[in-house]
Amino acid sequence: MSGLEGKVAIITGAAQGQGAAEARWLIDAGCTVTLGDILEDLGEATAQELGDRAYYTHLDVSEEADWAKAISLAEEVGPLQVLVNNAGLSWLRAVEDETSETMERMWRVNLLGAFTGMKASVPVMRAAGGGSIVNISSVPGLMGMAYNGAYGASKWALRGLTKTCAIEFGRDNIRVNSVHPGP
Repeated sequence: MSGLEGKVAIITGAAQGQGAAEARWLIDAGCTVTLGDILEDLGEATAQELGDRAYYTHLDVSEEADWAKAISLAEEVGPLQVLVNNAGLSWLRAVEDETSETMERMWRVNLLGAFTGMKASVPVMRAAGGGSIVNISSVPGLMGMAYNGAYGASKWALRGLTKTCAIEFGRDNIRVNSVHPGP
């Protein structure tokens, strides 16, 4: 047994791709999962496809009010114990072609979104006696890569935030880890 049977989870960016695959894996392991995403139709369809232990909610990860709603929905089933911060933006662009606006957009989703989710989730995890947070970073969060200035910077920062949160929240039995998938 995986130790996930009966746990309640939220996954961001879960309407498709990697987030939907993570949701499928957690459901197969026995979790009930709230799929958060801004893609309404795909999110609803994915939740329906995954069955009666999957629920969709609109979740713009940079909006605190959306986080409160997602956590409330998840907690209708039971205490939130798993958070996967998967939502993210990615593009290939030379640093000299980035703008302040595109850099901030990348940062708002890839870093601020995970920060906001952790900040909102930790009190309910603490009340539940602990939990696990997984921040999806990337290989460019481990090493410099051409045309990944904005993306790589956001993922390096997420990796650093993850390490800080692991130290701060560990005393409350909340594990915080980052995963760094490649292309």
